[in-house]
Amino acid sequence: MYTRVDAAEAHVPRRAPVLLAAVLSLVLVSLSLVHVRAPAPAEALPVVSTRTLGSAHCVFLHGAGSNETGPPTPTFPAYWGAIHEHTPACAHRQFLHADTLHQGWEDASLQRSVCALINAAAQPRPVQQGAARPARRVLIFAHSMGNLVLAAALSRKVCTLPAHAGWFAAAPPWLGSRAAERIPALCSGGAGQALERLARRMGMCDGAGRGPSRGYWSVRTSNRELATLATWRNRVNATMCGSSPFGFWWSADAFELRALAAYARIPRPNDGVVTISSCTPLG
Repeated sequence: MYTRVDAAEAHVPRRAPVLLAAVLSLVLVSLSLVHVRAPAPAEALPVVSTRTLGSAHCVFLHGAGSNETGPPTPTFPAYWGAIHEHTPACAHRQFLHADTLHQGWEDASLQRSVCALINAAAQPRPVQQGAARPARRVLIFAHSMGNLVLAAALSRKVCTLPAHAGWFAAAPPWLGSRAAERIPALCSGGAGQALERLARRMGMCDGAGRGPSRGYWSVRTSNRELATLATWRNRVNATMCGSSPFGFWWSADAFELRALAAYARIPRPNDGVVTISSCTPLG
């Protein structure tokens, strides 16, 4: 089902993350539709309740466009803003820091990094000798290409989901993005100076010869490898998709995203990069 989200109900940082590419940051704040899939009985887990508040170990997987690498951290305001202040179900938070600008979701090392983070979060809690070691509740929050990295890792059996895991996807481009398809033209100036500046500002043209960056290029609609991830599209427990480039505030970025969507001929509704049909689960 789909549920309308009003601005008054959502926790949105007062300013967009500083280093997050404009396309991706606006995806997060343009969310007006939420798809909620009821988990099967075997995987059912309460997401938030008075009994389980603050009990989960949460993992946050960022999308394309970040080249800030390093060990996981308990916050990542440059990308996620103050989300650590608005996730009360999390007792512990670990944020991925990986190069998703020069590596696409197909990259094996990127998949291993994601699996290592999830496996660490799922380690049973230490208990007294002889007592049973209860499994940890793990909540995975993945944005954009982060969902594809996780799905690819699962498809290739790099790791498996923990038994009590919840997977929450924000703007996953399961079918790719037409905007990514047009990156070569954006980088060459074939789409006009304004869109070329937008592409370069966001790092889309950070590849060889100032061509497409691998991270963004991997989510093009013509990437046939995307079809291998179909199995996982309906595994997510909930999906958030944007229906407009304009979110809870107006900005120059929103106008640029609208121009990008028009140039790439992305079907409406879309968030400026990803169309609803590419974001939502099947059925």
